[in-house]
Amino acid sequence: MAESPTNKLNPQSRPERPSWDQYFMTITREVAERSTCLRAQVGAVIVRDRSILATGYNGSPAGLPHCTEVGCLIYESRTPDGEVEQNCYRTIHAEINAISQAARNLACLLKPGARVLLCMVGRFSLWEMAWQFAQGKPALALHSFRRKPTTQISAQDAVLVHYPSVSDMRRMFAPEFRLRGWTGVGVAVPPSCLEPVARRVPGVVGGLAKIDRYLNRAPGFRSLADCVLLQFERLGEEFPPDHLSSS
Repeated sequence: MAESPTNKLNPQSRPERPSWDQYFMTITREVAERSTCLRAQVGAVIVRDRSILATGYNGSPAGLPHCTEVGCLIYESRTPDGEVEQNCYRTIHAEINAISQAARNLACLLKPGARVLLCMVGRFSLWEMAWQFAQGKPALALHSFRRKPTTQISAQDAVLVHYPSVSDMRRMFAPEFRLRGWTGVGVAVPPSCLEPVARRVPGVVGGLAKIDRYLNRAPGFRSLADCVLLQFERLGEEFPPDHLSSS
């Protein structure tokens, strides 16, 4: 049977295939359509090795009334640089919903009592703040103090970045997990971006590493680390939600 030329596929006529970043950003925009916030629609997608682990959108927590049903509950706050911003008590961020969904998915794979270690970027990195101040960029140095997400520009798009606190993470992982404790990683030791400088003074870095062993667990100082290491424990039926740790 002869093949008609009109049935042949022309590779050149096919639209350009989207990159992985474009692919996940498109999905994120679709997820945002589920938002129940009246002021902004935001979506979040958690990806690992090009596989989607969880999604989330901004809106009220599960089981509570949405802004689309009863309206917003607005409050005002002031940022460290004096800017007044408005937020809604009813709405939680899209990434918080996504992390909570990921925690529920993870809980299904673990037995009660299992431990989970989570490393995240610190909100108040002492080294980062010092570097930004030295570059004459005080607004960037203090951006993590703002509860409102900051805008970061990538090669493909502008992305809102939120820096969750340890308390935020505790709430996100509840009630399936409880926070057993957390430590800072890199309070005195310079971050990897300063490695070329650190290689020139190995003795100084070694001394800072010894100091780090004490500061990483010290209240107050551990919050200034470049990263934060959190340890969670999977709860079972014998651990009701009101037994969550407050450490």
